[in-house]
Amino acid sequence: MEQVRIGLVGYGKGGRFFHAPLITAAACCELAGVVARSAERRADLERDHPGTPAYDDLAQLAAAGVDAVAISTPADTHVPLVLEAVSLGLPVVCDKPFALSSAIARQAVAAAERAGVLLTVYQNRRFDADLLTVRAVIDSGELGRVIRFESRIEQFTPPGGITATGGGILLDLGAHVFDQALLLCTLAPRPGPGPVNAGTGRCSTPVSPMRYAVKVPCRSTPGTPCRPWRS
Repeated sequence: MEQVRIGLVGYGKGGRFFHAPLITAAACCELAGVVARSAERRADLERDHPGTPAYDDLAQLAAAGVDAVAISTPADTHVPLVLEAVSLGLPVVCDKPFALSSAIARQAVAAAERAGVLLTVYQNRRFDADLLTVRAVIDSGELGRVIRFESRIEQFTPPGGITATGGGILLDLGAHVFDQALLLCTLAPRPGPGPVNAGTGRCSTPVSPMRYAVKVPCRSTPGTPCRPWRS
C-alpha cells in the first residue's frame, strides 16, 4: 500500500502528543516532516521521531512533497495556516478550535470549496471509549428518548491560566463538549444493532454542565435538531 505523506504544522502539546503519534501509528501514513522553528521543539522532534525533518514554514514543508497537512498551532493562527495550505492545494486537518469566530471559519470553508481541497476539523474526543459506549447505548434504543446529557472536562489550571490564543475555556475545551452534545443529540434511538443513525435528533430539554461555569446543553423538542447554548 502506498504511504500517505502527512506534514505536521506545530509541535507543542497537540502536535507532539496527539497528532504525531496517531500519524506514525497509522499503517498507511508517514510523518513526512514537521514545521517547528524553536530549537527546543526541534530537539523534542528528533528525540521522538529520529530523522524526521523539521521546516521553518508551511511553504518549505509543501515543497518537500507532502500529500496533506495537520495543523496544531495556537488557535489564532489556524485559519491563516489553513488558507495557506489550501492555496498550496493541500488537504487539511485543523485542530480544534477551528477558528475564533464562525465568520472566519466560513471564509476558510469557502476557500477550500473553491479550491476543491478537503478540509476537516480534528475532533479526537469523538473516539474516546466513554463516548463510543454512550453512542452505542443510545443507538441501541435501551434508553428510549434521551432527556439529559451531562459531560465535563476537568483539569488543573495551568500556571498563568488558559492562554488567550486558545480562545479561552469555551473554545479550547468547550469545543469538545459542544461537539459531543451535537453528535449525541442527532442520534435517533432505535432497536437492534447497526451503524449510528446521525440524521434526526430526539432530545428533550437536556442540560449538560461543564466545569469553569460553561454549560453546553442541548435543547430541542422531540424530533427536532438539538441546539447548544451556554450561560
